[in-house]
Amino acid sequence: MQRAIGSFISHGRVVRNMVLQHIRLVNPLTQTLVRHESASAARMEEHGFEKTIISDVLKSKGKSADGSWLWCTTEDSVYDAVKSMTQHNVGALVVVKPGEEKSVAGIITERDYLRKIIVQGRSSKSTKVGDIMTEENKLITVTPDTKILKAMQLMTDNRIRHIPVIGEKGMLGMVSIGDVVRAVVSEHREELDRLNAFIQVGFYSFAVIIQDRNPMDGSGLNHGSSGFSIISDHATSSNQIRWLFSVFGGIVMCKIAYELTGIISPLVFKGFIKLENKQKLEWKNRGFSTFHALFAAIGSMYFLVFTNLFDEHANKELIINRSSKSSDTLLGMSIGYFLSDLAMIIWTYPTLGGLEYVLHHGLSLFSIIQSLLSGQLQFYILIVLFTEITTPFVNLRWYLEVAGKKSSILYVLNGVAMFVGWLPLTRAFAKLSAWCSQGQEGSRLLDNSASQVELLKQ
Repeated sequence: MQRAIGSFISHGRVVRNMVLQHIRLVNPLTQTLVRHESASAARMEEHGFEKTIISDVLKSKGKSADGSWLWCTTEDSVYDAVKSMTQHNVGALVVVKPGEEKSVAGIITERDYLRKIIVQGRSSKSTKVGDIMTEENKLITVTPDTKILKAMQLMTDNRIRHIPVIGEKGMLGMVSIGDVVRAVVSEHREELDRLNAFIQVGFYSFAVIIQDRNPMDGSGLNHGSSGFSIISDHATSSNQIRWLFSVFGGIVMCKIAYELTGIISPLVFKGFIKLENKQKLEWKNRGFSTFHALFAAIGSMYFLVFTNLFDEHANKELIINRSSKSSDTLLGMSIGYFLSDLAMIIWTYPTLGGLEYVLHHGLSLFSIIQSLLSGQLQFYILIVLFTEITTPFVNLRWYLEVAGKKSSILYVLNGVAMFVGWLPLTRAFAKLSAWCSQGQEGSRLLDNSASQVELLKQ
């Protein structure tokens, strides 16, 4: 067994590619997408976003990246340069010296025109580009081998939207913030589509199997499997569609939080760019983990405290059988989170955690899926999800340790908050759970069990 697990982990990339290829074959929607996949997108998918370089972005731009219209000379008028920008719908032009098209002298942007021509009241037709351009010694450039993450960092730190690409033979093209965003979207679009197709195929296949298993007879009892009967009754077509969208929404939520963490972190912590790749990966992983924890804790508190969904006197239905469309959505989005996190853990194993993390997420997924499909025990699942409120403190502790702030006051206060907050909350909700399991609900549960025994005797 250990050898089998080790073999699976070491060949994870091969397994994933086979699964994705199978999805292409069984799902006609993904076949259409694959036919239109460009060579550059395939190259960027092979590299992975963190390994994508500027040359990949230039290739994706095609002929528009060859530099034939991206430049003007120092002797051109500002009016002609702005006219060229307007005609080609760009925000900047590389400036070269007359007769030296591959030798960069500077760059002129829309900001230069606004600040040095319009604001100062100068004439754009009589002013030369060389008089207002950003000169070469102040120019920020990249090479074809520069990673796209590094280019994003340069744009963010210097508040610029365009970076010239300089190679061994001179000017190669221009990369804008729009090109970077398109590269990111192109990198992840197909994988998201395939994941969506995988969820649809697996989820609906499971639902069909459930609905075809052991229909109930006239006595109201399922002689084959009562669990499948309960799930079949709750898993209506409308519920299945809503669950599917909620799970996919949770995955998209994690993806957005993951990318935003990678973009915002360098602005908050300057040392982020110097971290090792493993630390960056875990840093961003903890980013969407924190977001889900806050989302799940707040949502759970809302259902447990501020609504009458689990109020003992709200209706006659047992608390363990109560659910709603909103609570189903919360559980579905949590399933999306656990799927995303588990996929990252397995994919990067053991960088983000060992076997204990795989077992934890697997069992959590099993419990939440069972509760969602059957519509039962959501009260207890929400109590467990509420305890996720401690996750942001745990993640903050890790962030501070990595940032070298272990001796800071914030680190101490965070530790105190973890201890003071965790103990009372867990005790309070444990008492609440025990209270709801006793009294009137307990007696009604016994009555219901007794009636089922009588039916079995008959």
